[in-house]
Amino acid sequence: MTTERPIPFEGALTYKQFRAGQRLHGGSQLALLGIFCFLAVVFVVSAIFAVVEGEPIWRPLGLLAFAAVFLLLIGLQEWSIRRAWKTHKLAHDRIRGVLDETSLSVEGEVGSARIPWDRLHQWQASSKVLLIYQSNNALHILPRELFGSDEDWAAAQELASRKLPSRRKARRKLLLWTFLIWLMIFVVVLLLWSAYTA
Repeated sequence: MTTERPIPFEGALTYKQFRAGQRLHGGSQLALLGIFCFLAVVFVVSAIFAVVEGEPIWRPLGLLAFAAVFLLLIGLQEWSIRRAWKTHKLAHDRIRGVLDETSLSVEGEVGSARIPWDRLHQWQASSKVLLIYQSNNALHILPRELFGSDEDWAAAQELASRKLPSRRKARRKLLLWTFLIWLMIFVVVLLLWSAYTA
């Protein structure tokens, strides 16, 4: 579906919508949970080897402590989102705007902006929120509720997908490379440890 008509939006963000946007921007917690599960499996395997070989069980406990750090990161992410909501006063204001073939236009209580698509950076969306980026960390959060109809919501996502590169595709590549690098580090450390204890 391609539309050339202006797509209006209007409303004020709630904390729930702001949180959904920030969580989408920050990346899924599933990535952190996946890393935690991977480290938990490594810990269990290391503990089994320690017991079988008659070594002290405390040796693999460092891996468990390392995995616990990732659970702490999840809690810190939620804390930082709540703090950002409390301190970002402009996010509480009512806004109105229009998406069209040339630009994103936004008007709030303290000012307005009309930003051409070629000055914007990326986009990504979930079923609840559309994010339009000015840079890696400067973004506009446009929840589904700001749009007057399902047709407008779908048209806004379609327009953003035509005008801007997808942040999600770039993030997938980054996550894949990050996982491969950590996997290589783990294999190298395991080989060095095996050689040292042999």
